[in-house]
Amino acid sequence: MTAPAAPDHLGRPGKKLWDEVVEENEGLGPEDLALLTIACEAWDTVEKMRRRIAKDGLIITPPPHGRPQVHPAEEVRKSAQIRLQSALKQLALGVEPDAPTLPPPGRVVPASRRPGRPHVGTQRTPRRKGAT
Repeated sequence: MTAPAAPDHLGRPGKKLWDEVVEENEGLGPEDLALLTIACEAWDTVEKMRRRIAKDGLIITPPPHGRPQVHPAEEVRKSAQIRLQSALKQLALGVEPDAPTLPPPGRVVPASRRPGRPHVGTQRTPRRKGAT
C-alpha cells in the first residue's frame, strides 16, 4: 500500500512533517489524515512567522505612532503553535510548547483506538477587581 502524498498546498516544513509521520504510521484513516493536515498547515505557519520575526525583530516600531510593540506575527505564531500542539495531541504525537523544532514523529494511535477527545482550549483566569 502506498503512503498518501502530502497535500499540494503545504510548504516545505509541512510536507516534511507529513512525510515523516506517514512513513512511521501505516494505515492512517481519513480522520488521522485530516488532523495531520491541520498539524502540517500549523507547522508551516509557525515556521513562516518565526522567519518573519527573525527578520524584523520581536519588537517593532510602526511608523504612524512610533510606539514599540510586539510584532503581530508573534500572535499568529502562538496561535498556530496551539493548533499544532492540539492536532499532534489528538494524533497521539507529542510536542513541547514553543519547541524550536518538532520532536521526531512517533506512532499515531489510530482514531478507532483513541479514548474520548478532551476539550482543547484555553481557560482564562478571571481578573480581580481593581487589578491592573
